[in-house]
Amino acid sequence: LPIFNNSGNRGKGAAAKIGILASKGNWRLVFDADNTISILEFIKAVPLLAPGQGVDVFTASRAVRGTTVNPPMPIARRLSEFFLNIFIRLVLRIKIKDPIFGFHCFSAEAAEKIFPLLKITGWSFSQEAVTLSERLGLKIKELPVQASYMDGSHFRLSNYLQMLWETIKIRWWLTLGKYR
Repeated sequence: LPIFNNSGNRGKGAAAKIGILASKGNWRLVFDADNTISILEFIKAVPLLAPGQGVDVFTASRAVRGTTVNPPMPIARRLSEFFLNIFIRLVLRIKIKDPIFGFHCFSAEAAEKIFPLLKITGWSFSQEAVTLSERLGLKIKELPVQASYMDGSHFRLSNYLQMLWETIKIRWWLTLGKYR
């Protein structure tokens, strides 16, 4: 596997964009390194990877039937992410129920359409990518997964506030036609 040097900390979104655009496979996976979703969950998506399935993007979701989170997240975190997801869905006018969960897979064609357009370099790159996927008419599938809550997360209140602000920026850029 090639290793890329991401000089300086430009954010999770910048690192994901570099990795996805440098990848050469038919499918490109981005997932959180904290192992809240095991890479073994990727096996559930394998049937979707076969030619003729018509899926361009699949994403893990805590909001679809069949997902389990064990141990569960603390109630404050569950509520804050629930309301953040509602805010994102309303502002960006998207159908995906959980655009912030850190496990997304893109076909090579989808990745090459979406990732050059991404502007967000921080946490919100995934909601930007999912939003653009929908806007480009790509077929997206949300998958149930077995996940876990890992205490000691680096995600803080300031990150939620950043995601709220970045959601507004994405909406503004969509309105101005900045993604053409």
